[in-house]
Amino acid sequence: MKRRTILAAVAAAALAGPVLAAQEDFHWTGKVAAGAAVEIKGVNGGIVATGAPDGAVEVTAVKKGRKSDPAQVKVEVVEHAGGVTICAVYPSTGAPNECKPGEGGRISVRDNDVNVEFKVAVPAGVRSKSRRRRPHPAARQERQRGEGDAAREGAAAGAAPGRAVARRQRT
Repeated sequence: MKRRTILAAVAAAALAGPVLAAQEDFHWTGKVAAGAAVEIKGVNGGIVATGAPDGAVEVTAVKKGRKSDPAQVKVEVVEHAGGVTICAVYPSTGAPNECKPGEGGRISVRDNDVNVEFKVAVPAGVRSKSRRRRPHPAARQERQRGEGDAAREGAAAGAAPGRAVARRQRT
């Protein structure tokens, strides 16, 4: 009887098919002083900045993986005098990855297919910087649009104009 129950459970799992994708979300809201910057660092995935309707910065990140577990990729927040830096930190087999502002830190990936899509809403007077090692095609298109486009999108939605800056991370 016990063996039949186990076989039935195994057969049901096989019929259901393998789980090919997993997802995990991240959300952060905070205040950043005028003139300071919100910096987003990622490896795989897009980064889209828009204007924020109020004085708060809002960052969401959706982590998705087909083979790798999204829970292995941590989204870290580092608040500092120049603003805030938010990074997708992938597991590492060598030197550890770390989230630090500007050119500091180490953000790399090997054998991990987790894609992290960032969206950041930035209020007027706060700068937005994005760095990604492997730009997502949609993010590349966003970057080519140039500085200030995110602010105009936000202004069209009723937000105060801001400034968006996107740069590719040096490897």
